[in-house]
Amino acid sequence: MEKEITLVCYDNLIYFQQSEDTDYFTAGQDTDDICGALCSKWGVELSYSYETISHPKLPVSGKLADIFTSDILDEVKKKKGKKYVMLSAKDIVKIATVGQNAVKYHVRAKENSGTIEDDITMDNVVTQVIITGKADDEERTPIEDTLKGNVEWYGTIQQTVSSNEDKPEEARSEAEEILEAGKEPERIIHINGAVNNPWIRKGDAIILNAGNIVETECIVKSITHDGYKKTMDIDVTISDGNQDSTGGGTGANGDYSAGKKLSLSNVPLYISSDASSQALTVSGTYYLYDGIEILGRFRITNTSERVGAKPINSNVTGWIDKEYV
Repeated sequence: MEKEITLVCYDNLIYFQQSEDTDYFTAGQDTDDICGALCSKWGVELSYSYETISHPKLPVSGKLADIFTSDILDEVKKKKGKKYVMLSAKDIVKIATVGQNAVKYHVRAKENSGTIEDDITMDNVVTQVIITGKADDEERTPIEDTLKGNVEWYGTIQQTVSSNEDKPEEARSEAEEILEAGKEPERIIHINGAVNNPWIRKGDAIILNAGNIVETECIVKSITHDGYKKTMDIDVTISDGNQDSTGGGTGANGDYSAGKKLSLSNVPLYISSDASSQALTVSGTYYLYDGIEILGRFRITNTSERVGAKPINSNVTGWIDKEYV
């Protein structure tokens, strides 16, 4: 008689996903201290190597996983501009900047890549944010300001932010963060049936050379290992420079440093690093925005004052091919 047993195994983060908590942290506490206090409360060891900020007073309540991500770590990401990963390894909760693995494994066509699918979605694109004020006695809500992003490229996709009378600058900051996060369609590359590598984890950087991706650093968004078939399915996104490595420097074909002055004449301009068709052509003096090469293209800006300035969507003119740099 044969018997088949199916097991679904979880690490200790399953308790965070299924448990609720409530707590309060006074103003001025740092991110790593708050996360450490929460983990200690639940008897979990924490390894923290992500960015940290000083938080305002922080009352938290709800699912423990949401408290860590939405209430705490997402606020750090907004202010520091770096993505994070939260995972468990040997029952130790690790919170780190993505792409910090010392060994970056290669996934190559005809060697270990399996099949590649490319998915580009506009689900999270936002091109305009309106800031609303306090409603009057007749419940009419005034529009105090309108911030525009890539409206000319994607049309008007709008969100609303409510202004705080005491701190109106916070509403504008939140609107800029929304535009920055939604400035471009999200590209997810699906690697299906690759040769299994048990050392690759969510948040790791890998080097992908398959499909239409050539020797490009990508960040693992999700990964599923199949021990029986000895394969793995991976979803990755193109690395956008949120790691500590900032790009730039001197390449084999010259200087690619942020701020490099460019004299362009009828050069094709693209709305993103992976856009298939040009938006328009540009001529005149431009500057490399950050010196980061992605898919053979660089961001440019039209004044030296905008080099590296945030938010990106308000300071980048577009993308040009590497050959023009």
